[in-house]
Amino acid sequence: SLEIDLSWKQTPDFVLAIGVGKTSESVDQSFRVEVWDGQLVIYRILSKTSDVVPIKTIENGPGRVQLQLYLDQEQGKLLVFSTSGNLLAELKPAGATGGPLTDVRLTNLHGDIRLERLRVGRWDGETPRPIDPNLSRILATDQSTTKGQIDRLDVATREFVVKGDSGETRVAEDKVASIFFAQPDDKTTWSAQAVYQDGSRIGGFWSKVEGQNLVVQAPGITDPLRLPLDGLRSIDVHLPEAKEAAANQKVVEKPPLTGTLELDGVKLTGRLTAPPEGSANGVLAWQIQGGQANNVLQTSVSGRVVYKAPAGPPVLSAAEKRAVATLQAAQARALARRNAIGAPVQSVPATPDSNPSSARRMIYLRSGDIIPAEVVKIDEAGVTFKSSLSPNGFVPHQRIKAVELAAESHNALRLTRTKFERLMTLPRMQRDSPPTQLIRSKNGDMLRGRIVGLNDQTLRMEIRLEEKEIPRDRIARIIWLHPDEVDPSKKPAEPDSPPGKNRVQAVRSDGIRLTFAVEKLVDGSLVGQSDVLGECQVKLDEVDQILLGRSVEKEATQLAYQNWKLQNAPDPKSAQDDDGSGGGSAGTESSLVGKAAPDFELDLLTGAKFHLADKKGKIIVLDFWATWCGPCLQAMPQVDKATHEFADQGVELIAVNLQETPEKIKALLERVKLAPTVALDREGVVAQRYAANAIPQTVVIDRDGKITRVFVGSSPKLGENLREALQSLMPAEKK
Repeated sequence: SLEIDLSWKQTPDFVLAIGVGKTSESVDQSFRVEVWDGQLVIYRILSKTSDVVPIKTIENGPGRVQLQLYLDQEQGKLLVFSTSGNLLAELKPAGATGGPLTDVRLTNLHGDIRLERLRVGRWDGETPRPIDPNLSRILATDQSTTKGQIDRLDVATREFVVKGDSGETRVAEDKVASIFFAQPDDKTTWSAQAVYQDGSRIGGFWSKVEGQNLVVQAPGITDPLRLPLDGLRSIDVHLPEAKEAAANQKVVEKPPLTGTLELDGVKLTGRLTAPPEGSANGVLAWQIQGGQANNVLQTSVSGRVVYKAPAGPPVLSAAEKRAVATLQAAQARALARRNAIGAPVQSVPATPDSNPSSARRMIYLRSGDIIPAEVVKIDEAGVTFKSSLSPNGFVPHQRIKAVELAAESHNALRLTRTKFERLMTLPRMQRDSPPTQLIRSKNGDMLRGRIVGLNDQTLRMEIRLEEKEIPRDRIARIIWLHPDEVDPSKKPAEPDSPPGKNRVQAVRSDGIRLTFAVEKLVDGSLVGQSDVLGECQVKLDEVDQILLGRSVEKEATQLAYQNWKLQNAPDPKSAQDDDGSGGGSAGTESSLVGKAAPDFELDLLTGAKFHLADKKGKIIVLDFWATWCGPCLQAMPQVDKATHEFADQGVELIAVNLQETPEKIKALLERVKLAPTVALDREGVVAQRYAANAIPQTVVIDRDGKITRVFVGSSPKLGENLREALQSLMPAEKK
């Protein structure tokens, strides 16, 4: 038997699983209590059958539910009773139980569900009988019940005295499991309830705070109670007159919209109002529920006003959607909830999920604004668009983060974490002229460059100094890559909010966000100006949250596209001259030795291409270097001379330059009088495959494509060691 007491302050969204076994299969076969569209239901799914029973209606806002459950673990049967003993639901066995039903699990999906009480006992198998809520009773530890008026506790004998039709009955205090008191005839209500950390609740009329005690006059108790402040979790305030008016339908006007103001360490229920006349510290104020004062929210305040708890729909795959569609509506809802709990976490920074059937065209600003819009054109100045939420219709490049033009196809390529990191890496040679936009096609292809212009037909984009044209109807998204995201010192100054005005961001449940400086609060709407989007007006009853001050920027960093930022490729380390342990080593210490050489294809300095796979049957020496690396310039002559000695025996040297321009490379080679075959590793991808974290690094690959030696660094012995390594790969008659 289980006695469960749950409470919440917002609309609840939870899963209470009863009878969860030890096997993975039994998790899906447990009994589950959930809230579906305002109904508390209990259900169980076995194979292709399900049993769903509604228990009670759940209203929006604060609430509480108390249930008494009786579980037959052997038969897989569950009975659900109210605290008054009325049978609410009976779920009978319907097949295998999946093993012993042993566990109880409570999962909070959204909101603030709180487990107030969980009492587990043993059930004797007898169906409980309904209990008269108007009759007091004592339940003993042996399951016996004594009914009647509970008169007193005999302090001398430590016995409860119960008066009934047959006279007085005494029950020893240590034999009492629970005491139930009849409902009072006068239905006395209380205005406050003290809630303690240990779950204790004491309701009554809040009198005062005296010293370290809260003085409360509780209904049915003669003397005032002095409740210690130590251990007090909260004081829940009730307004019975408002409830009575609602019950009698006397409320004519729409009640003021209430929410929760969340500041640093503070949560206050109340509503947004206008400040007192003459206030110069802000245009918004907060009136605490039950209070009269309008507390001015200063322009420097950072926090949020929450009207509705954020909630997201369950995530289903196409196969799951087809499976759910074959079941009844109740089964479909149950399966959807189960899949939502186990939905995988995306490993790539967030972008809105594509929905080909209902693609929304959106604009995303760096400030976190997200508005529906139709992009008209893009030019050197910025983006011109049409939107019902902005009379301006223009955003400069430095303020925009992304635009969505169309939906991706169903079979679009997915971006893995590795590909994303590579896409966001800025090579050394592009640091002076980094790409400014990234486009994603409908099939998932990505391309970096600089947008020259976009109209209703064509996107013109500059890629490595060449201008290319791409049909607009192939493009799904454009993401801006700003220079100050790589180098914060280049970030332009943020515009200041107008003096005396609160800067806010209105957040709607459909994902739309609007940031502006509030000028006034009138008729339940915030009216103000956005420095980008122009005049703004937001109805409070249409938003989920209002972000205040610095919270706007703080939350913007977690939104879609905001983490799509370029990162400089790490500068390779140059290995220092050593005493023979670096370039003078045997070259067999690397973990790459003995493994197949990673294949690659690179452009050569001459304009041709080098493909490693085409060189099977030859011995290839890869020399990773850069013009700025002093040890590289010491090692190159030794490597060049040693490999030339074996040139007629199938040895070929490829000097792999890391992320530098051809002009720098040619100037250096002319100065040092060397002419090796140079391959251009513009993005450092090949160096990464060969773990060239320190340069110079010289890699020897045999005729079968296996790595035989890896020399890191430069030393006087490098040429000698390389020569010995190459000699060991020669045929016997050549040695």
